[in-house]
Amino acid sequence: QEFKKDEYFTSAEKAFNSFMDSDIVYRDEHNDIWFEEYPTKPPSNVLNGFIFALFGIFDFYRVTKNEKSLKLWSEGIKTLEKNIERYDSGYWTRYDLLFRRITSEAYHNIHINQLKVLYELTGVNTFYDTYVRWEGYKRGLIYYLKRKVNARFYNRIISKYKHYGLVKGI
Repeated sequence: QEFKKDEYFTSAEKAFNSFMDSDIVYRDEHNDIWFEEYPTKPPSNVLNGFIFALFGIFDFYRVTKNEKSLKLWSEGIKTLEKNIERYDSGYWTRYDLLFRRITSEAYHNIHINQLKVLYELTGVNTFYDTYVRWEGYKRGLIYYLKRKVNARFYNRIISKYKHYGLVKGI
């Protein structure tokens, strides 16, 4: 877009098409579309990866006006709006839906900032309400302590058992 060279648009189009023809894009049992940060079986549904993929799809549409990418963007927004609560532990954010790991403070902040941008782009109140609630988790001492305890024990246990092949999904 910056340099207005056709080969850059062609490369972007090839990247978009290869994205669509991969295991990274799939539909769940409710026909919701998901974009995986890394494909796993069963799917992990990593939140920040899903949202970053949405940003890329939106940028592709914004530059190319490709209708297929606009449709994917819209479907992805609906999927996220419908499922965002699944990433809320009640005191902190979850990294994924497979192991439901509690995030570090850095990922928690990424999630908050991503939802702020999504709200600005879409006007979807669910994104606004969620990022405000998640911001509040950072200010609550009980939330903070729960996150610390949970991350220390739960995430280590999951990692240990996953390493030995004893955890298939939670």
